[in-house]
This record gives sequence, C-alpha cells and structure tokens, in this order.
Amino acid sequence: MQVRVNRAGWLEMTRLAQDLDVPLEALMCEAFNDVLTKHGKPPVVERRQPVK
Repeated sequence: MQVRVNRAGWLEMTRLAQDLDVPLEALMCEAFNDVLTKHGKPPVVERRQPVK
C-alpha cells in the first residue's frame, strides 16, 4: 500500500513516530484501525511480518 500525503503531514507523523519510539508504519496501522472503528468495522489492520 502506498499513501501520499503533504509534506507537513509527513513531517508531523515522522516526528510523532520518533517521539513515541515506534515505527511510522505502526502509527499508520493504528490510524487505519481508528478509521475502521469509527465506521463500525473491525480493526483488522496489522503490520505485515517480513518473509523469512
């Protein structure tokens, strides 16, 4: 999945990820799940595990 956002949004999200010491991808999954929950859907988005 690819998401394109404005520069200000990108900077704030990367700063927040650094502040929380979590990967940006984890924040994005959390945000997607928040939207799903808001619309009555199950929060099923998870980070994909690397293939070994």
